[in-house]
Amino acid sequence: MNKVIVFSDYSCPFCYLSKKALDMLVGKHDIKLEWIGYEIHPKIPEGGMTLPEMGFEEDYIDVIAGEIKKYALQFDMEINIPERFSNSHLALLLTELARDRGVFKEFNDRVYQDYWVRKIDISDITRLYSYLEELEISRSEIDVFLKTTARERFEENLKLVESYGVSAVPNFIINGKQLRGLQTYEDLKKAL
Repeated sequence: MNKVIVFSDYSCPFCYLSKKALDMLVGKHDIKLEWIGYEIHPKIPEGGMTLPEMGFEEDYIDVIAGEIKKYALQFDMEINIPERFSNSHLALLLTELARDRGVFKEFNDRVYQDYWVRKIDISDITRLYSYLEELEISRSEIDVFLKTTARERFEENLKLVESYGVSAVPNFIINGKQLRGLQTYEDLKKAL
């Protein structure tokens, strides 16, 4: 069995674009997948920020937006870049609860789709609770997780980020080999 660790953040378009290749890899090969949430923009406040508010210049934004759309076409994926970028912290924490309850893929897919296709704010606590409730996780269980286990998981993930030397996402560790940035299915398959 091949071991794949992916460091990812919902607020990263390249993580979203790499997801299709990763899903194909898991579907076609004997893979033990470990998805680690790594918040790349922790200073984004509630309500989000525009890219200029985050310090990006318009020329750079135009170039990156063009690259993102080009890759989306290449990967045959729909993407709609949100006007405001959400803080992903709570979504990443709740992903851990979804994993514990065996509904990681459903929750992960929903958050990525809502953010990168529907341009929905993924920092909205009511919305995130609703996603989990649809997956049969009660509000009380969510509250208990956030009060007891979430912080510990967040710290564990940060230790993994440090131990692997991850400084950006997406970042893949496949059988001990590190691949940084957007990857195609073929790139990931070669690393097996």
